[in-house]
Amino acid sequence: MKFTKTVGFFASLILFGLVAMPQTAHTDEDPDATALPIEDLRLFAEIFSMIKSDYVEPIDDATLLRDAVRGMLGGLDPHSSYLDPESFHEINIDTRG
Repeated sequence: MKFTKTVGFFASLILFGLVAMPQTAHTDEDPDATALPIEDLRLFAEIFSMIKSDYVEPIDDATLLRDAVRGMLGGLDPHSSYLDPESFHEINIDTRG
C-alpha cells in the first residue's frame, strides 16, 4: 500500500511539474498554439485524484495513466494507438519478418 501511495505521489508531482513548467523552447509558432492547456491538465489531475480516492475498486496509477494515454491516442484516428513495451516488441518482431 505504501508503494502505491508513493507512486501516486510521484505521478501527481510529475503531472503538476508539467503543468507548472514554463515553455522555454524557442519557437517561431504562435505562443498560444504551443502553450500547455493548463486548465485542462488541472481538470485531468482532479479527475485522476477523484478516481484514485473514490472509485469502487482500487486502481494503480500506472494503469490509470496508461489507459488515459490509450484514450487520448485512440481518439485521434483509427491508426493511432498506444503500444505497451511487450506489444511494441511483438510488433517489431512481426514487421522484421
